[in-house]
Amino acid sequence: MLLGQVFQPTGPWAPWLLGLWVTAIGACIGSFLNVVIYRVPAGLSIVRPASRCPRCLHPIRGFDNVPILSWLVLRGRCRDCGAAISARYPLVEAAVASLFAILFAVEIVAGHADIWVALAEGPSVVQAAERWCLFALHSWLLTTLLAAVIIESDRQRIPLRLFAPLLLVRVLTLAIFPRVAGGDDPLALLGASALGGTLAWLSHRTAVRSIGLRGWMVVLVAVALAVGWQSMLIVTFVVAGGLAFARIEYHWRSRSSLPVLAWVFAGTLAAILGRVPVRGYLESPRQPQTSLHVFDAAAHCQRASSVSSPLEYSR
Repeated sequence: MLLGQVFQPTGPWAPWLLGLWVTAIGACIGSFLNVVIYRVPAGLSIVRPASRCPRCLHPIRGFDNVPILSWLVLRGRCRDCGAAISARYPLVEAAVASLFAILFAVEIVAGHADIWVALAEGPSVVQAAERWCLFALHSWLLTTLLAAVIIESDRQRIPLRLFAPLLLVRVLTLAIFPRVAGGDDPLALLGASALGGTLAWLSHRTAVRSIGLRGWMVVLVAVALAVGWQSMLIVTFVVAGGLAFARIEYHWRSRSSLPVLAWVFAGTLAAILGRVPVRGYLESPRQPQTSLHVFDAAAHCQRASSVSSPLEYSR
């Protein structure tokens, strides 16, 4: 009886189980991101050879390649030669897993995107699928930006081809679900691109360590197309404040402590996380506190039928 309640698609445990699965997927993607961060700037293939110890070149066994856990079990050392393994590997995996968990809570659970509830309670399956599509787009965006921030912190040139898959994913979302992030409004997309381009030019002119005008254009236009012009205003505010802080810091200390793309990442994360909770709070004046309990399945089911379109705010 208890197992039936746990694995029931619309049961109270369903969001937790799905959230754990999404978090595990995020940790695996974080493990792959470590490969991208190391190999792409060096011009190496991300497919071959398989992961191996950089000292003894012994291939890493499958059971030694489990995200986070393997590093803890091996105590941060290679099983074969005992060489130290940087703590950055599990930290990146944990960071990406946390991003996936947070986005799942904000955009799926609080965004009423449960497919099973949609079938049973009223909201269309298309709306739920659109929310999952938005979750995938934003997850890809933040993961790509995190990789770029770490590459920049390593004092390496950021390969712009890193953002090519993100732009491809955005094109696919426009083709399949045009309403995602205002994709059905050409003027909104044009305005977002223009805002991203303007911010790119200003960032190139004012940043202490610029990544080049072309680099700024690729990064910020990709962000603008993924979050929409309204959320891009938040990104602009955070990036402008960050660049101003970096300029002041450079004046007093002759150096900047943070990579410039860290401000783009922070602004993008703030824009994404600040959209759905505010909208949910405004649309439920009788029970504003329910927006805080993102895993409360009962509140989720009660409010699901009252939401007309989960993507209107994204435009």
